[in-house]
Amino acid sequence: MQDIDDYIAQVQRELGSAVAAATSGDTRLAWQFATDHRFLLVGTIVPVTLLFRSPTVAMGAMRLLIPLYSIGRFLPPRLQWRIFSRMWVGAILYLERAAGQMRVIDKTRGHRR
Repeated sequence: MQDIDDYIAQVQRELGSAVAAATSGDTRLAWQFATDHRFLLVGTIVPVTLLFRSPTVAMGAMRLLIPLYSIGRFLPPRLQWRIFSRMWVGAILYLERAAGQMRVIDKTRGHRR
């Protein structure tokens, strides 16, 4: 769990500096943040967009979220936060590692993605 806590702290630092630079007109750090953490952004923006865009997807998401909410309702709020935030960040980290491995495989084959 320590690697997840480290990841969250790193993302908070990088996002803070990117936002501060962007408000002063320098968007290079924001682009760098978006490039480095594209799975974090995709894992957040795409589900929210689909949820609000398509009623069918929204109903499917509710079928998944209602049981999770029901289980989580009986847990203390602090434990809920630790469990569900760690699951989400763990999934993002897994996708980033998988993408990194795919880049290494492509480089050894001479292909570029």
